[in-house]
Amino acid sequence: MEHHEALRVELAAGLITKGVRVVLPDGTLSPQVEAVVTEDDDLGHPLLNRLMFDDGASLRVALTATVRVVAGAGAALPVARAEDAAADASAADASQGEGSAAADGGTPGPGVTETGSGLVVPPPPAPLPAPEEDAAVREAREKIPAPEVTPEQLIQDLAEQYPGRAGLQNLAERLAKGINVKSGSCLADLRAFSQDLFLEHQDADGALAVADLLNVLPFDGNPARWTHTEASLALSSYIAELLGDRDRAERYRLLLRAPEGQSLDPFRSRLEAKIRQRRLNEPNLYDKEVFRAMDSGNHEAEREWRILRLESLLHLMAHGGSQTLAPDEVERRVRLELDLIRG
Repeated sequence: MEHHEALRVELAAGLITKGVRVVLPDGTLSPQVEAVVTEDDDLGHPLLNRLMFDDGASLRVALTATVRVVAGAGAALPVARAEDAAADASAADASQGEGSAAADGGTPGPGVTETGSGLVVPPPPAPLPAPEEDAAVREAREKIPAPEVTPEQLIQDLAEQYPGRAGLQNLAERLAKGINVKSGSCLADLRAFSQDLFLEHQDADGALAVADLLNVLPFDGNPARWTHTEASLALSSYIAELLGDRDRAERYRLLLRAPEGQSLDPFRSRLEAKIRQRRLNEPNLYDKEVFRAMDSGNHEAEREWRILRLESLLHLMAHGGSQTLAPDEVERRVRLELDLIRG
């Protein structure tokens, strides 16, 4: 799959088409997309795309998400079309602005910029005010201990404790070059590094130290980046409980749930709460994918799907279970998956 690396691009979920392959959270590629089905929310508004793969599996992706994809055989990534649409929209806005200026005698209005080519560009819309963060959330984030060394040095020090572990060393090599929290791929590597320390090496303290590099990041409105922090917070709350630090575990759970109350629109808040509850009641536990890997004897694929299942269960646990899965049952399943993953 290395020859596909140069073709990997980030794409809005709404632009995914037949023939592409999705880069999964563990860095592996999905089968080719065979069909895309758009699902609506309870009010009839488009909410997410269900990607149907050619092996019969499926994956749900929020329309607001940005996904890394690879062009499959015969597939054309729709990036150019998206750029053309944006260019057409910009040209239309400029034309409208030029017409307005001409109607006013050729003088641009307040906040309107006239370019050297004579095009008139209207001012960008004012950004929506960011909701004020709750004081308890702010305090919980401030209590996360900062590393005594630089993040890059922390990664190097931990990697030196596990020589010969190719997966961990490859992640460490990329992260040691510089950690950029604005990069989704960098956040994914931090998430994977922390998981590997906990799952493969049972290094709870090291895993928590790396996870805290993600845990201090607030939700910035980008669901794709928040996915990595969300998974890190769920894992951290579980590790903190194992270490006997219940206060620290509760702080992680508070940070995990913090974005749920940040909407300024009461109607949107109620709608998002309903969607979240559905996600908790009907979690994606990758049953088909796990069973398919078991039937084919592909132990590596089975392990990767079980890690994704574990993430879903930890997310449920951080929310205290759901209306369909009680906390005790979630905890039992988490222990089972940990035993199976560690083999």
